[in-house]
Amino acid sequence: SLQFKDGLLDGRQIRYFPDGTTQALSHYKNGLMEGKKSFWSNSGELIFEASYSKGNLDGTLWQRYADGTEIK
Repeated sequence: SLQFKDGLLDGRQIRYFPDGTTQALSHYKNGLMEGKKSFWSNSGELIFEASYSKGNLDGTLWQRYADGTEIK
């Protein structure tokens, strides 16, 4: 689901897998990424998380690949 304010993305954006579980969650303010962006696998495992401020990566980025390898 997408939310807009004055034609720009604003608020929480959620994407779902066909079974209804959450696939992705991100937040926007005035059209720019703001806060955490997260992705989950279809089995429900968190596989990506990053923090953004005013559209720019701000802080940590973490990702887990299918083989179990993690990057930070």
